[in-house]
Amino acid sequence: MPVPAFGPAWLFSSLISSAMTNKTKWIIGTAVVLVVLLLLVIFSKNIWNWFSNVLIDVAIYLIVFGAGWLLGRFAGKGSGSGK
Repeated sequence: MPVPAFGPAWLFSSLISSAMTNKTKWIIGTAVVLVVLLLLVIFSKNIWNWFSNVLIDVAIYLIVFGAGWLLGRFAGKGSGSGK
């Protein structure tokens, strides 16, 4: 399979190559995890605010969907009418 000359696939294949030792891969992985954890700590308030806004939106969508489903399921079924 030819190796791409540019882009994220090239970057990934050049970073994680068979020439790297296992120790080097562990060092890079640990550094990436530490950077992600640091960013989570720094931006935790922003992440929480975004998450709470998303949860409110999802709750509203679920309530509207549930109300529409209940109306569609049980509305218009009078006693003896129809079939």
